[in-house]
Amino acid sequence: MFADILEALQITGIVGEETNKIVCYLTAVSRLLPKPLSTLIQSRSGAGKPTLQNAVLKFIPEDQQEKYTRVTDQALFYKEEGSLKHKILAIEEEAGVGGAAYSIRNIQSEGRIRVAATGKDPGTGKMKTETYTVDGPVAVMLTTTAADIDQETASRFLFLSIDESEKMTAAIHDKQKQARTLDGLINRTRSSHIQRIHQIAQQMLKPVAVVNPFTPYLSYPTKSLISRRDHDKYLGLIEVIAFLHQHQRDIKTAEAGGKTLEYIEVTLDDIAKANTLADDVLGQSLDELARPSRILLNGIYQMVKDLAEKQSLPADEIFFTRRMIREYMNWTDWQIRAHISQLEDLEYLHVRFGHRGKEYAYALNYQGQGEDKTRFYLNLTPVEEIKKLIGKDARQEKQPNK
Repeated sequence: MFADILEALQITGIVGEETNKIVCYLTAVSRLLPKPLSTLIQSRSGAGKPTLQNAVLKFIPEDQQEKYTRVTDQALFYKEEGSLKHKILAIEEEAGVGGAAYSIRNIQSEGRIRVAATGKDPGTGKMKTETYTVDGPVAVMLTTTAADIDQETASRFLFLSIDESEKMTAAIHDKQKQARTLDGLINRTRSSHIQRIHQIAQQMLKPVAVVNPFTPYLSYPTKSLISRRDHDKYLGLIEVIAFLHQHQRDIKTAEAGGKTLEYIEVTLDDIAKANTLADDVLGQSLDELARPSRILLNGIYQMVKDLAEKQSLPADEIFFTRRMIREYMNWTDWQIRAHISQLEDLEYLHVRFGHRGKEYAYALNYQGQGEDKTRFYLNLTPVEEIKKLIGKDARQEKQPNK
């Protein structure tokens, strides 16, 4: 099924980004769960964040999504009570959230928002208090170019980063040229048909409980406080993968309080898929730098190594300016300014001041720690290890009591 989803998004024009496409699609599907996922796509300007977001949203029925350019501070509080329930709330830029971030955080955590507001009774003319309630749950999708995101907001999202490599740029150029050919015309015609098929498939997904019998065997890092929320996201990834495959699973039943409960079960294959996605997506939370800032740091580090070798100087004696970074990395000055501040704040760079306090150069305070790692792995329990643990428990249950 994942292969079919990737192929469909490829035909509709999204090159590469396999993990991002699957995670965005799963986020959209999770709108139907009691506790949906939320996704924030972060990258530099022009990388293609809205393109990815919009491509996935076209696979979802329009009546199951709410898409905005900007949301004002109190806007969500005054929506109709069920207008967001089991829907996707998509906002094109995190800056467009503004003061509505508080209401979004609350509907993510609590599943509903409530506000008490005063107004005049049209019958008596007296002031009175009215309560407005908007029910969730709701899946949220945002995009942003910002390096620093408010942690209260950021901790509720899965972070995705767009591939900004030269190789990916070349692949996008090829796709853009191909779109102007006869094959491109045929693909555009196929795209509408594929999107309609997925919209129909989404309407076939029904609310059903998901039970994970393998939770006793799962592991997750515990050193960071943020892992309390990230662990729940990991379990949510497993749950939504199983939910997406509901028509390939047997419906099981259980009795509770005189009621019959229907549910499907997570499989080890679901966990294997979730482990791969979590290592790539949730593993970023182990890095204190945003992905674009990490790319910038690695580029500066390579530039300093090259300069040090040419000048026969130690790396800590090399000083450089933003202009030198621009010319070396082909970034714009705006992009460098947006992300270099995080490197300064976290002391990866030292700022050297010139005459009358004018900044003129930086010095690198970084020796390439973790440079060879493009991902930060979570050391999740592999499926093969889970199988061994299940077998061990089964053997112990069969042993007679002494």
